[in-house]
Amino acid sequence: MQYVLGSIAKISADLDPKGHILFSAHHESGATSDAELALSALDEDLASETTFAWSGGKVELPHIDMVNGGAAEAYHEALRQLIGENGTEPYCDVSDGLRLLRLVAECDGQLRISK
Repeated sequence: MQYVLGSIAKISADLDPKGHILFSAHHESGATSDAELALSALDEDLASETTFAWSGGKVELPHIDMVNGGAAEAYHEALRQLIGENGTEPYCDVSDGLRLLRLVAECDGQLRISK
């Protein structure tokens, strides 16, 4: 979300009853974002829409068929764009990776999931 809404200044993470991780982030731009992460999920739990909303309106991203191979396709396209494949400028570098690792560590500390 930080590549759309700006760097994340503060993040929180929690588990829902299904075991999915719920993230809530406050961005330096003043925006807030929420996301849900599941390492395994039922088909009916998969995201069917992505919307960015703000006081001036909203943008809905095209639907991705997450059940019939769309998840892998979307993931691979995101990776291609992040690393700058096909001669495009990459979205992130090592310093971005370090920032993301720090956010992951912060969320990990909040969740305290037993291993």
